[in-house]
Amino acid sequence: MKKHSNKFGLAVVIAAIVFSTALLFIGCESTLPDSKDNNDNNSKDSDGSSGSSGTTFTSIENFKKWLDAKPANTAATAYSVKLNVNDLGGDSYYLGSVGYALGGVNKTKYVSLDLSGSTITSIVRQAFWNCTSLTSVTIGNRVTSIGDRAFLGCTSLTTVTIPNSVTSINRLAFSGCTSLTSITIPSSVTTIDKDGHIDTGAFSGCTRLTSVKFEGTIIRNDFGEFSFPGDLRSKYLAADGGIGTYTRQSGGSTWTKQPS
Repeated sequence: MKKHSNKFGLAVVIAAIVFSTALLFIGCESTLPDSKDNNDNNSKDSDGSSGSSGTTFTSIENFKKWLDAKPANTAATAYSVKLNVNDLGGDSYYLGSVGYALGGVNKTKYVSLDLSGSTITSIVRQAFWNCTSLTSVTIGNRVTSIGDRAFLGCTSLTTVTIPNSVTSINRLAFSGCTSLTSITIPSSVTTIDKDGHIDTGAFSGCTRLTSVKFEGTIIRNDFGEFSFPGDLRSKYLAADGGIGTYTRQSGGSTWTKQPS
């Protein structure tokens, strides 16, 4: 009887040890970070991080999610965004494009966009077509062309920085940008609205544009006749024209080259 009692006692002790070990394991496991949650947090940290120059994104999808959750603002309080991508996603009406991200309900959310960290080589046609909440854009220095209708109808656009890598500005690229007051055309640009006509001017309809600085030379055949409002093209191509800054009165048709 005593022998059986000893065996029973030993079994109880072993069972107690196993049970305690199991509880300890479960307790330790519950304190370990979940690998999926940890990866998600890392993704948030790497995309949508804020800094002195704005909020940075490497994904258009994440940029759209972030903007969707933001409240409406004003042009004076535009959200500063750095978008470091290798593709703008095409036409602004394409799901997944940056133009699409700025459209719809997000048209009440003004954005200042910096593309200088992107690896894109062109602003594709209609990329920002009718993005009426875009207030400024800095184009990256890998970009060589600004496509047809790229910024057509961006009525809140006041500032555009074109790098000295762009060689062509195509038809209707900035047409209807009614808040744009000045623009600098870098020396790298050799064609503006080439083969364009009266309805395709690259800067047509820019009613508040009063100052244009040309830093280089564009020959007559590569400079669309209706690229700019008024007589700017003819003044630039005149014998005393060329490189320099040209101004006009708001809404006027006569441009004047300013002394250098």
